[in-house]
Amino acid sequence: MSPILITLMILTAGGFFAYFGWQKYSLLLKAKPENRLDRIPERLKSLWEYGILQKRLVKQHKAAGWMHALIFWGFCILLLRSTMLIGAGYYEHLHIPGVIGNAYNLLKDVFEVTVLTMVGYALYRRYVIKPERLTNSFEAYLILYLIGFLMVSDFVYDGAKFIKFALPTSPEYLPHVAEEARFSIAGGAVAMLFKGLSAGAINALYVGAYWLHVAVLMAFGVYLTKSKHMHVITSLPNVFLRKLEQPALAIPKLDLEDENAESFGIATIDDLTWKQELDLFTCTECGRCLSSCPTYVTHKPLSLKGVNDDLKHHLFASADTASVPPADESGSAVKEPVKLIDNVISPETLWACTSCGFCETACPVFIEQVPRLISMRQNQVLMEGEFPGELNKVFSGMERSSNPWGIGYDKRADWAKDLDVMTAEEAKAQEKPIEVLYFVGCMASFDERSQKVAKSLIKVLDTAGIKVAILGKEEGCSGDSARRLGNEYLFQELAKYNVDKFTEYDVKTVLTACPHCYNTIKNEYPQFGGNYKVLHHSEFLAELMESGKIQVSKEFEDVMFHDSCYMGRYNGVYKQPRVVIDLLSTNGVKEFERNHDNSFCCGAGGGRMWMEETIGERINENRVEEGLKENPKVIASSCPFCLTMLKDGVDAKGKTDEVKTMDIAELVAQALIVKDSDVKDADTTNA
Repeated sequence: MSPILITLMILTAGGFFAYFGWQKYSLLLKAKPENRLDRIPERLKSLWEYGILQKRLVKQHKAAGWMHALIFWGFCILLLRSTMLIGAGYYEHLHIPGVIGNAYNLLKDVFEVTVLTMVGYALYRRYVIKPERLTNSFEAYLILYLIGFLMVSDFVYDGAKFIKFALPTSPEYLPHVAEEARFSIAGGAVAMLFKGLSAGAINALYVGAYWLHVAVLMAFGVYLTKSKHMHVITSLPNVFLRKLEQPALAIPKLDLEDENAESFGIATIDDLTWKQELDLFTCTECGRCLSSCPTYVTHKPLSLKGVNDDLKHHLFASADTASVPPADESGSAVKEPVKLIDNVISPETLWACTSCGFCETACPVFIEQVPRLISMRQNQVLMEGEFPGELNKVFSGMERSSNPWGIGYDKRADWAKDLDVMTAEEAKAQEKPIEVLYFVGCMASFDERSQKVAKSLIKVLDTAGIKVAILGKEEGCSGDSARRLGNEYLFQELAKYNVDKFTEYDVKTVLTACPHCYNTIKNEYPQFGGNYKVLHHSEFLAELMESGKIQVSKEFEDVMFHDSCYMGRYNGVYKQPRVVIDLLSTNGVKEFERNHDNSFCCGAGGGRMWMEETIGERINENRVEEGLKENPKVIASSCPFCLTMLKDGVDAKGKTDEVKTMDIAELVAQALIVKDSDVKDADTTNA
């Protein structure tokens, strides 16, 4: 072709790519450090599963997922073809000889046709279907048309090449091109269309298609570095560098005793780590994070892809102005970082998040959303003292009485005063080891509705011959809400207190009916030296029932189960509560349309339990309305927060007399086949 021209094109495109790429990379170099280069074998496995095999993409939104995956795999296959085309600028007849070359030519054409078909489907979705989660922009259409052009121009190039070199009657006949034509089904089909053209026209198509294809290919690469489609470059690294600790949504511990720390949490764009900035570059704006986001679906001012986009543009704008900082009155340069909250992210956006985690489990490139928002809340609470006014009472109650209502801690065990339940203090005085500590939690200790769940659980345990101890008035709030609301100082005080109590009573195994307590004690107390075997009552009940330690009758029918975010997405517990319901329901488990890791939040997580919902549709009512379509008789849950929100939703929909809301412990207690008449009955009446 032309070694000089192809060299100039490579140098020009490569120069621009390197320049724009360096602009982005230099931002990462200036950002706060973070270690993401440990556990390399696990990272490589993750890269293969989620990066190459596109596991998350094809799991959710299947049609769109397969469309994107096939385009991605097509580009992987065509990478060799693109390299050879550039090489053809130096040696026109560069090719892969033999069987390998024939196989590749066939595979290449199959994938080019597939990619072109998927581009057509993508355009159809944007022009006709118009999914709400997608943002239709000029850039999105341009990228699709560029991909389509690359496929078509390659077909034209092949078709003209085969007429020029593959026909035995051609003066420029080349045997290897004739062999290539036998296996290039798409290029061969296009060649059939060109058969009647003159030699001059064929040569023009051959040369023109080649140079246009190469030019667009190189321009496409440069454009990626300046567009939202930079994710084509950063997605695989972002998957490789994802958080491996489980659960991925666990909040890291702040070192509040660090005397060198100027602030805590994220206040400005400069407080982001390099991985958090890489997340911003990698966001594809695909909108998968929105489809079951409780805030977005119910019209709250929180769009995760919108937050990423706003932060990304602010990051770029800050980098542009950083080189020319303003001057103070003395003429000295002063850089004033812009506070993110109020200037880039609205307070309403920040405090809307329920921390349900759907956005992170749905994101195909593992962008970490929730910890970043929590870190912004930490800065607002710890450094600015800015948070919704209704939280004043909540924080004060936790500080004074270790519960959000501020009820006296001495009343914490009143729910159990008529039950045969030993406190840890009594067990220690009698020198009895505590095999299982039942961590009751604030809801079951003080909320009348949740107390019935606790009594039902004790009834079941008594029937199984299992005695548990409670801390009673010595139990403190687990601190989950405090941490998710950004009050890290308060959380750490609560956590340290409970860890000290567990140590004092030599606790090894903790049982709880609250997923928020479960997640906090299991996954976050180890940050303070508290390592325990932690069981949720759904796990405990399933084991008791499957092992035959308790027996139940088929007492219920049409039982629908709602997954708690903190048991499901946070800790992967989906099977056990369904095992429980299957064993006591005549027709198994009825499922919400959105279930398992696609389950819809009740609206109470992230500390939202203690805040009023004043914007848009109520999240719990949206969830209940979804469930009522299946005509359940019981909506079951395994979380006191969820139970409260579902009950309120059922009441709001006027279905109180038709649909019961019950915890799975209440279902089991009511369906028990009790042989010991001395076992006390528990009140499982729906409140």
